[in-house]
Parts: sequence; structure tokens; C-alpha cells
Amino acid sequence: LALDCVCIFAAYIAAVYITDLGVGETFADRARLYIPHLGIFLTLWCASALNRDTAITIEGEDARAFAGYVMKSVADALVVCVVVMALFSQHELSRQFLLSFGVGVLGIILLSRTLARLGIWGARLRGLTSARALVVGANERSKQLLSTLVTREHLGFRVVGILDDDPDRAKQI
Repeated sequence: LALDCVCIFAAYIAAVYITDLGVGETFADRARLYIPHLGIFLTLWCASALNRDTAITIEGEDARAFAGYVMKSVADALVVCVVVMALFSQHELSRQFLLSFGVGVLGIILLSRTLARLGIWGARLRGLTSARALVVGANERSKQLLSTLVTREHLGFRVVGILDDDPDRAKQI
């Protein structure tokens, strides 16, 4: 979540920089004008990200589902932010700012999370962050679990043994 906040702040700075300045307006003036957008968006993003399956490593491996969760959270936060700012802001909403901020947040968060995800998976494949797992029971479900843990090393589990009340059955797996 901290990485997301840094990404959102970077997108905010970029969006303020890209947005056209008014006559006699400085970068600092424009940044102060859009601070409420940043605060509302950060609050909504944190609530949305904590409520959804948007962690760097999710249970499944599907990158499309992962990107979809992130896009949905960004869209939700951006839409509510626009509605709140339209209702309570004394200033006109800048489409240029909103578009560049939304696209920037989405791009930067997807990039940072993808890189973090690849880094975590790489570390797990090298055994740097792996956890030891003991499979309890020697049945079909145990066999499926064992197969999953062995073939998907990037999940970060190293099987250390199989425990069953019948040693012969445990050896068959």
C-alpha cells in the first residue's frame, strides 16, 4: 500500500506538471489547487485496495485478473473523487488534469506492482523467501496439493515432508 501511495503521488505531480497553467499561475498554485483531489483519491484508493484482491501476489497466477482488479480500483476511486470534487469544489474540474492523473495512476501502479510481483516471484524461485510446508495426510487432495506446490515454485513453498498415520501410504505419494 505504501508503494501505491508513492505511485499515486508521482502521478499527481506529473498530472499537475502536464496540466496547462492559467495566466499568472505557478506550478505551486496549481499543485495546491488539486491537493483535495489527491487526498480524496488516496483515501478512496486505500479503502478500495484493502477491500479487493489487489495484493502484489494474489492466489491465482492470472495477470489479466490482477490488472483487472487494479483497474477497477483506480476507476472506482477516480469516479468517486470526480463526483465529490464536482459537488464540493469551488473550482472548475480540469479534464486535462483528471485524464492525465487517472492514466498516470493506472500506468504507474500497474508497472510498479508488476515489477514487484516479478521480483517476489524471482526471489521465491531462488529460494530466498520460501516457506517450508509439511503436507498432512496422504490422499488425493494431498497429492494435488503436493503437485501444485512442486510445479509452482514461484508461490514460495518448499515441501519438506508428508505426514500420515500410515507410513506406507505417505511413501506412495
